[in-house]
Amino acid sequence: IWDLDSGTERLRLQHEAQMLMVQQALDGQRVVAIGTQHAEAWLWDVGTGELVATLSGHKQPLTGVYVSPDGTRLITTSTDGSTRVWDARDGELLFGIDAAGRPGWSPTGRLLGLGGEDGVTRIYDAQTGARVGVLPAHPSGVTAARWSPDGARLLTGASDGTVRVTAPAIAQVQAFDLCAAGVHDWDLSEDQRWLAVATIDTTVCIRE
Repeated sequence: IWDLDSGTERLRLQHEAQMLMVQQALDGQRVVAIGTQHAEAWLWDVGTGELVATLSGHKQPLTGVYVSPDGTRLITTSTDGSTRVWDARDGELLFGIDAAGRPGWSPTGRLLGLGGEDGVTRIYDAQTGARVGVLPAHPSGVTAARWSPDGARLLTGASDGTVRVTAPAIAQVQAFDLCAAGVHDWDLSEDQRWLAVATIDTTVCIRE
């Protein structure tokens, strides 16, 4: 962990695993990481450098770890087809979901979208894990899911290059073929006018 102002190393967290993904939570007070072939994640206290908890329970290697907008909760996804939500303070398991995919927190942290390999994006109550909605399926697996800044729309991209903009509250769906290659990630401009999509063939597509 580095101090960005001085460029000096502040803390080094040691683990035998080859790291795949690292995230910060609780306003930088916690660091969570996953390994390349491990079914667990590790949560450290940045102030002390101590391992706070090992997040275990998945049965196959993890594919990602994600932090809620307020930094208080963590999501782990796994190749075993499950998703787990944890307390970022102590690593307590809050609940599990029998579905996995690319997660997307709503800006308030109240809803969670999971885009699956079956092309379906399911929406869950992020406090309880109860499923509250299902979006129309993409023709191929969902590779990116993210909410608009106002939380009114959920944008999903798929491996076939299709993008869908869905307003779950009014069941309105816009679908378009934005790119020729699969969608890797996307972002909206601050005024929500422009959509930029990064694809797996190194192309960036922009749509108004």
